[in-house]
Amino acid sequence: MRTYCGAGLQKLQGLEAYRRLAAHLRPSISFLEAEEHDMEEYHSTWNCDPANISYRHDPLVTNFVAKAGGKIVGFIQLVRHPESHYPYTGYWLFGLMVRVPYRGMGIGRELSMKVIEKADEEGAPELKLLVNEKNKAAISLYRQLKFEPVSIPGLEEQLDREYSETGSRRVPMKRVLGEGSR
Repeated sequence: MRTYCGAGLQKLQGLEAYRRLAAHLRPSISFLEAEEHDMEEYHSTWNCDPANISYRHDPLVTNFVAKAGGKIVGFIQLVRHPESHYPYTGYWLFGLMVRVPYRGMGIGRELSMKVIEKADEEGAPELKLLVNEKNKAAISLYRQLKFEPVSIPGLEEQLDREYSETGSRRVPMKRVLGEGSR
């Protein structure tokens, strides 16, 4: 029964009329750079891998949360990869998640904008991400936010290998930042 309800809710959340109404009627939501206690809450309630429950600060990562009623309802990261992480180099939008009851309310868009603004503020020339090709809602959001599919040297072979092993393909996308990119 729960599966049917969840599938029904997801279909409803995909409708433009629902999205407009939900964005207008949504509860008060705060969008903040995560503090240590936010990350501890996130890892204890959202992380399925018990080995990774504890939070360790990483200076190359900025975490953002969306909170409703003091509870985390959305999460995203800005990850800065050095050249030594080839082919994952530069600024990356990573890990966008919104709790199911809160989807369709514009939370993913606002969290993504926090990452875009932070990367732009730091002078990043571009922002990259990977998204599952079957996640049409996320791809649509990223296109609205001016991300375009790209080929990233060194990454295509890795993504092809991942696809042959898992049957799941991720698509690299990029947004150019800087003056006039908004």
